[in-house]
Amino acid sequence: MPHEIEAANSRSPSTFVLGLQESPLIDIVLRRHPQETAVERLNREYIRTSKDMTISILKQFLGKKLSYQPCTHFQVRFKFF
Repeated sequence: MPHEIEAANSRSPSTFVLGLQESPLIDIVLRRHPQETAVERLNREYIRTSKDMTISILKQFLGKKLSYQPCTHFQVRFKFF
């Protein structure tokens, strides 16, 4: 069974599980389409999240942040830099 240990040199206390790798993070810029009228702009257009996050989870996040349901109506377009 994996053991939990606390990070030694971190500003905030974190817990790591021995034997597991931390998922790499990705940066995402979330911008509303210029012709979109049904939802407001996000207060923060930038998020950093696990590369393992699914589009479904991203849509749920957007639905909660923008108070919009059903979140399945969101369309997500990617542009890689």
